[in-house]
Amino acid sequence: MEDVTVYRVGPNAIIQTIAAIKALVGTDHVTPILVRAYLREPEGGWQDMVPSGQVNALNKAVYDELGPETAMAIMRDAGRRTALYILENRIPQLVQRMLCLLPRQVACQLLLRAIVKNAWTFAGHARVEAGASWVCIHDNPLCPGQSNHAACVWHEAVFQTLFERVIGQRVGVHETRCMGRVDPHCRFEISLG
Repeated sequence: MEDVTVYRVGPNAIIQTIAAIKALVGTDHVTPILVRAYLREPEGGWQDMVPSGQVNALNKAVYDELGPETAMAIMRDAGRRTALYILENRIPQLVQRMLCLLPRQVACQLLLRAIVKNAWTFAGHARVEAGASWVCIHDNPLCPGQSNHAACVWHEAVFQTLFERVIGQRVGVHETRCMGRVDPHCRFEISLG
């Protein structure tokens, strides 16, 4: 059995952050950021679950190397890219089309169930629960209490993109509680436009 004290999350937390760095500030910034985070891309790329500490080190290196404004833009783009990957590889197209045809509230509830079921991709072994219009990550492994809250911006973008693509309209996602602000968990409120 895997030791859950070493929290692991899906590799897209790293893969899509690197893609966002390349897209927003250029390839030349990737190597210095990886060096600062003490990361080296494995041969064949990141394919397996990765320790959350590596993701946190990467997020901090992006923040330290590029500054808060650019780091937040990168995390938003990385979250969007992660959600697009999830939609392409984890939620079948037929299911997505069916969800678009359902009333918004019903589609929202079904998507929230799918998010909880597939939480390993963005929260590893953390306990994730959802209500009528919120997602809560207890012991969020990607929110180590740093003041930059980069992971939480990433989570907001993941959830917002998933909902907007599946529901087919603008959706607001805002973090209302954050372990980085000494709350007991990270909670994201979802508002349908």
